[in-house]
Amino acid sequence: MFTEYHEHDMTGKLFWNFRNISHFLRGVSGGKGSRKRILTVLLKSGPVTQTALTEYLGIRPGSASEVLSKMEAGGLIVRQENENDRRTVNIELTEKGRKEALLAAEERKRAHNELLCGLSRAEQ
Repeated sequence: MFTEYHEHDMTGKLFWNFRNISHFLRGVSGGKGSRKRILTVLLKSGPVTQTALTEYLGIRPGSASEVLSKMEAGGLIVRQENENDRRTVNIELTEKGRKEALLAAEERKRAHNELLCGLSRAEQ
């Protein structure tokens, strides 16, 4: 196997492992602006504004709009005009979206447990 560090280079080994962990976690979550990530955020937070969601996820509003449109068309979310501020859009899970979010959260938890299974509770 190819490595990017020498056997005794602990800093290189640490960065290599962080890189691998990052790729693993990105695969589990689907990326910061993915459907799975949005579903799990909405499951935890409840209804939020589109602005708050994009800021929390660290994605561009245009990218969020594209993903959210597809999710809305798929029956996973509803977007509603805010009663107090018509310029603001609230996003909420539908029942179908909630079910898919619970599955995504379960998958994520299982992957995290798998990732950490070689560590003791104290090390985790």
